[in-house]
Amino acid sequence: MDDDSRGEVIVTCPARLHLGLFDVRSPFGGIGLMVDNPITQVRVDDSDHWSISAGADEHGRIEGIAKRLAAYLPTATVHEGMPRCRVEVIQAAPPHQGLGSGTQLSLATAAGLGQRFGIDLARRQWIESVCDRGRRSAVGSIGFYEGGLILEDGTTGTYELGDGCDRVEMPANWSILLLNPRDCGPSVSGCVEAETFARLAVGESDHRARERLVELGRAMMRSAAASDFSAFSHLVTQFNADSGRLFAAKQGGPYNGPAITALI
Repeated sequence: MDDDSRGEVIVTCPARLHLGLFDVRSPFGGIGLMVDNPITQVRVDDSDHWSISAGADEHGRIEGIAKRLAAYLPTATVHEGMPRCRVEVIQAAPPHQGLGSGTQLSLATAAGLGQRFGIDLARRQWIESVCDRGRRSAVGSIGFYEGGLILEDGTTGTYELGDGCDRVEMPANWSILLLNPRDCGPSVSGCVEAETFARLAVGESDHRARERLVELGRAMMRSAAASDFSAFSHLVTQFNADSGRLFAAKQGGPYNGPAITALI
């Protein structure tokens, strides 16, 4: 986060790769990691009134965050229910491609506004109250603050390390290759995603499947900490397939469609 004498704040954050959930019902839990590209970058400038420069997909999200944050601001810094500032999305990760773009954009915007107006809140307030995130996975929210490989069991109340979540640093000489099929059908997000989770959550929970996934996640954390690339790669493949089977009733197998299956 950069803050200069002109009243400008620029927040830059990485993207999130989610390797999979432990369950399709609460507490979800899961494991994922932060990658340094594609970045999300947001600028907050002083202004007499609220204004925003962002894409259509980003506009409503940012306005919602700013409106909720205005409740924490002194009256003099608010105009017609919005903070007196200008927010510009300089760069954002593409949406609905598994990069955690919504969470990273939300937290980057909130962090920039918080720095600009000197607001000090707990992580849970920023994540849940201001950004309206963390309903199913906390990996991207914790990763925004901590980076690295994150495992969270779905029980954190603070989004702080040690409270239901652990972190290890990824080896600096490892690289992540992102492969995106050209044609893999429409993505699932928003209300459709919520309805899908609700349907999958019907029935008895498979505790043994969850325990197995947590065990694989812990092993993944240990292999990364030991810089054991071969073990880590094998565990990622196994974990992703096993976690994907939680969604088999909806997508017909561990992977979402034939294009993804063929690529893997």
